[in-house]
Amino acid sequence: MRIVWAILFGGLSAGLMDLCAAMTINRLPALTIGKAVATGLYGKAAFKMGDAVGYLGVGLHFAMSLLIAALYVLAAERISAIRQNPLAAGLFYGVGIFVVMNYVVRPLSKAGISHYPTSTNFLENLVAMLIFGVFVAYADRWFMPRPTLH
Repeated sequence: MRIVWAILFGGLSAGLMDLCAAMTINRLPALTIGKAVATGLYGKAAFKMGDAVGYLGVGLHFAMSLLIAALYVLAAERISAIRQNPLAAGLFYGVGIFVVMNYVVRPLSKAGISHYPTSTNFLENLVAMLIFGVFVAYADRWFMPRPTLH
């Protein structure tokens, strides 16, 4: 049961932090951020659709957050070194999330390639993913047994 709590807490807390970061970075409300997420399914047409698409996007955002947390927690179950230094593992995972989402997932979706208007915007989004990874790593540490050092 602890593994479920680690995934839920890690995914939902990191997802909420990331949604708040996206709202702050872009100075946009949650439903507009949700529509941006929904462009993965509908392309730019998502911005012309109603609030339901915004809610769908927010739901998809949290579903992806839970999936990302589950991948980390399940990997940590198999690779003990991950749990030995959650800060380093979380930061490394955050870089991986950033790369996969921006250079694999987005280009394969209807959203297309990520465009960052400034280097500051690029760095803000990278830092958000670093923090996301750390949230997940420490949720795992909180709920799962710590490794024993020999």
